[in-house]
Amino acid sequence: QHQVRRDLGFPKEILDRRETGELVTHVCQQIKDPDKLVQRIKEAQSKPEAEVFDVFESKDGRTFERYSIPQRIGNKYVGVVVSWRDVTERRRTEEALRDSQALYHSLVEQLPVGIFRKDKEGRFVFVNSWFCRLKRVTAGQFLGKTPQEVAASELAALKLPNPEERRETKLATQGAKHHEQIMQTGRQIQLEEQSPGAEGKSQFFHVVKSPVFDPDGKIIGSQGILMDITERKLAEQALLESEARNHAIVVSALDCIVMMDHEGKILEFNPAAEKVFGHEIGRAHV
Repeated sequence: QHQVRRDLGFPKEILDRRETGELVTHVCQQIKDPDKLVQRIKEAQSKPEAEVFDVFESKDGRTFERYSIPQRIGNKYVGVVVSWRDVTERRRTEEALRDSQALYHSLVEQLPVGIFRKDKEGRFVFVNSWFCRLKRVTAGQFLGKTPQEVAASELAALKLPNPEERRETKLATQGAKHHEQIMQTGRQIQLEEQSPGAEGKSQFFHVVKSPVFDPDGKIIGSQGILMDITERKLAEQALLESEARNHAIVVSALDCIVMMDHEGKILEFNPAAEKVFGHEIGRAHV
């Protein structure tokens, strides 16, 4: 009775009299939707042997769960036990959790990077839309599978040539080993990966892999972020090729070519310049 008096504000005299009508009237005065309660009571009276569960909100903003449980002696129905439980804090916690999950989902879906998460067995349990876009796959091709299972299905579908097939198999094996390593050590792993892209062109990713912890700090899986660095890698490769071509031209030129900084210090020179000016050119200033 003390709990009921505290939660629903029942006067002691009403509880002592135990008049059902008085009890219902008092509760109706405390909740926001009394008509719903009256209707549910009528439904329960028409089906006295049925269990009933309801959720009501009080006028002061609290949330209550109401259970109506039939009582029997043998097969005979002899009455009902009605209980009210204040679940305000639990509901608020659940709502905060839903909001947090919605915010997390919105965040990972909007970020322009691929994100994946694996359970402790190394199976994919989450991939965002950017991950699917980067890998040119659907979520269903990854979820519930290990990297080896994903690679096997991709190879069967794409019919890649042997070098690409070996690369995909190697990446899958590497992914499984990284997951095991993270589960054992809890340490982050960073690396660059190369995989087949559209029209047979290579695709490059910077990958950051890290552990997933439960509320108690126990490692329960791994997660990763993929950043597409293909354009940067291609630009670096083009720059290296350009420098190599320029170097070949300078080295093979018959003219004397000397490169200096803004102070006139010689930085580089070709064989023709060395032949004309001698070995001392490397220490000269112009």
